[in-house]
Amino acid sequence: MHNKLRCGNDPRRGAVLLLIAIAMVAITGVMIMAIDGGLLQRQRRIAQLAADAAAKAGAIEILNLRTDSAISSAISEASRNGFTSGVGGRVVQVTYPSTDASFSGTNFVQVDVRDSVRSIFAGFIGRPRVAVNAHAVGGVTGTTQVCIATLNPNMFHALIVESGGQVNASGCDVYDNSNSSGALCVTASEGGSLIAGTISIVGGYDSGCRGTVSPTAKTGQSPISDPLASTAVLQVSDTSGACTGGSYNLLTITTDVTLYPGVYCGGIKAGKSTSVARFTPGVYVIKGGGLSVSGGGTVIGTNATLINLAAPAANGGISKFAVIDFGSDAVISWTAPTSGRIAGIAMMSPLGQTDYPAHAAQQNQITSAANATIDGSLYFPDQELRLGSGGTLTINGGAVAGDILFRSDSRVNISGFAGASPFAIKQASLVK
Repeated sequence: MHNKLRCGNDPRRGAVLLLIAIAMVAITGVMIMAIDGGLLQRQRRIAQLAADAAAKAGAIEILNLRTDSAISSAISEASRNGFTSGVGGRVVQVTYPSTDASFSGTNFVQVDVRDSVRSIFAGFIGRPRVAVNAHAVGGVTGTTQVCIATLNPNMFHALIVESGGQVNASGCDVYDNSNSSGALCVTASEGGSLIAGTISIVGGYDSGCRGTVSPTAKTGQSPISDPLASTAVLQVSDTSGACTGGSYNLLTITTDVTLYPGVYCGGIKAGKSTSVARFTPGVYVIKGGGLSVSGGGTVIGTNATLINLAAPAANGGISKFAVIDFGSDAVISWTAPTSGRIAGIAMMSPLGQTDYPAHAAQQNQITSAANATIDGSLYFPDQELRLGSGGTLTINGGAVAGDILFRSDSRVNISGFAGASPFAIKQASLVK
């Protein structure tokens, strides 16, 4: 008996086509939502970048004590990033002082950006455009917790504590950017020690040194950027001006002398027990010749910043650069400014003033036979810095240099950039 194929109406005929049609609608909807979502996220990201840039620009004005231009600078930066209030329906609102719940007051500036993006999917339900909002806060805050930093990327013993040297930075961190296998050395003889909150090294610790390092140094770390690069940036006005006295000439101090802010070309020398150099409040620029204190000479700085540069080109340029040298018999008392753009900086020599490390003899030295205090930070990003004292050297701030050597039998206490109030160093940053 043969079964006949039934050719009549099949109730399943067309079911596949219906499923395909439904699936196509669903797939199309998902694609539209994906496109809409991508456009929305992209525009939010662009708006946030503009708000962040504007907030940072306003913060820089606050740091530079130009608070009256914090709002205009933020608005200008937002416009430079494609967001001009009133153009294309966009709104840029800058609030200074900030009223943000977490970061309010005159140290902060708040930026709110509002925009909208065209939406295909939302248009089906009567919302052709979707709002995009971005919020950012910039302000003046404390710097990193790192207070001792060496920046030379490959020097052996870039950070060294000689025999008997004791360095206490327990309230802040130490960072050695050298990738040398012996980047850090704390000499074991006579109780050499380095104590800090944390100790980090890009390279390694010289195992032959065997001094006390507490806590144990973390090796193989990623390099950090210069912690003072954005806070000690100089403007032309900081270092310009005619030479004090009208010529390039070494100023030799043999008695009690009061100095005033200005540009000292040829250097300053206090080389006798009767030499007393009193630096009154302000910025002192030395162009060539450096600062030399020896023979029991005394230096007293009050709310002052010392900037050491190469000589003017006409007087030899880099070839006439000389370091800051406080000999072991020097008497030191120095206080950095507590306000202004370079507040908290006691002494510095910016990048490019010398051919370091070609001449190892070019070593800044701050030592003293007696107890000495520097209220402020020391900044020599591509030079060597030697620190020590026959008594105790206290630095209420930090030390950043190409490489740093703590001398034998010295006692050095360093409190850190952020913890050295009122000499803390501030930076302009994006806080939210």
